[in-house]
Amino acid sequence: MLEDVMNKIKHSIIEKNIYYLLIITPLIDLINGFFYYIVPMNLSVSPGQTIRMTIFVIIFYFYIKQRKGNIILAIILFSLFLIQEYLYSCIDFINFKDDVLFVSKLYFNLFLMLLLKQYYYKKDIDENKIINGIIIGAIIIGLTIIVTKFLNIGVSSYGDTGYKGIFIGLNDITAVLVMATPFVLYKLIYSYKKIKYGICFLIILGAAVLLGTKTAIIGIILLTFYYTFFGIRGKNKYKKYIFTLLFMMIIVYVFYVYFFDVYKLTILRRHEYFYSNLDFISYLLSGRNQLLNIGYEYWKNKWYHMTLGVGFTRGSTWISSFILGHGMIEMDILDILYFYGFIVLGIYIYNLLPVFLKSILKSVTEKSMLKKSFFISFLIGSVVSFLGGHVLLSPLAGVYFCIVFAYSNNYIKSATKSTIHKTNRNI
Repeated sequence: MLEDVMNKIKHSIIEKNIYYLLIITPLIDLINGFFYYIVPMNLSVSPGQTIRMTIFVIIFYFYIKQRKGNIILAIILFSLFLIQEYLYSCIDFINFKDDVLFVSKLYFNLFLMLLLKQYYYKKDIDENKIINGIIIGAIIIGLTIIVTKFLNIGVSSYGDTGYKGIFIGLNDITAVLVMATPFVLYKLIYSYKKIKYGICFLIILGAAVLLGTKTAIIGIILLTFYYTFFGIRGKNKYKKYIFTLLFMMIIVYVFYVYFFDVYKLTILRRHEYFYSNLDFISYLLSGRNQLLNIGYEYWKNKWYHMTLGVGFTRGSTWISSFILGHGMIEMDILDILYFYGFIVLGIYIYNLLPVFLKSILKSVTEKSMLKKSFFISFLIGSVVSFLGGHVLLSPLAGVYFCIVFAYSNNYIKSATKSTIHKTNRNI
């Protein structure tokens, strides 16, 4: 009895910490952006990076304490990195500090993903707490972009077009906004607090328009239509269809009257330029396929490049020497393979691929829109990760992705166990 009470208390504490992590994650990136854009300081490690490294140590501690075998995987991962560093320091130039900071992003998400996967496994989870944390995190990002635009203290997304506030990463915040959209739309449809979640939706949509990324704008539009026609149920669904469509028409009208001219001269002109100067695939991937070709020429030359990866210092230098300012392919799966080889990528694929495939099926067959929203969010995060990067290699977007992954995995495993149990009873 006492043990059950203690386990419930422990479970409650962990869930609260996960909730707080969802909220503070964008604030950490705001700290980084503040000291990068507003008050530039020549620091080897920023305050935000220090906070995140502290969180990483805590995540790692709980991971190795979770199960006895976890320490073995941790030793393997750190050994691979140290072997890579030693090998390439003997034959080439490396920057150990930059390499540590970069690999810490990858390991931050990997250990968090494995920790939550094991922690959530077949447990009763407070979905609303997770959803609220995700929405609050997205609103912090959205409001920051909008407010800093109003105060004119942020920076553009691309050159002189788009706007990302004082966040350093662009794809990171895009991923969070789009992954949060299914939950905002779910709450807007099914919650009684229509005005509250309507405002949340407008904030996210407004931030997406300011960002100017194809992923954010197209993703939110498609999700809105999906939830309108497949999420709205009940006897008054046709009235809700009409209301939703009128609501969207008002948004489009306001945007066209007050913002379209500026948008046409900046973001749309940029897209028109690249569309006319690139083939269709290169336009959709924003030239990442060209970076992939450059990186592949180096990666394929040595067996140890394929096994251990080329390393961040060497790999980013090779790519940047061709296209200034791009030290990554910016497609997470391929970046992991390029920088850290088959072994590390294999660990990610082993954990993600089964859940990804089953989530595709569940997003179609699952009757609960609440649970379906988690699967859709996870699938969105996976697609953005593969096509645009900065999810598995971003502690900002990675936190949200790891949590929706762990929940999706838990529900799939629980549903499978329930099906097997019913089958055995029938036999």
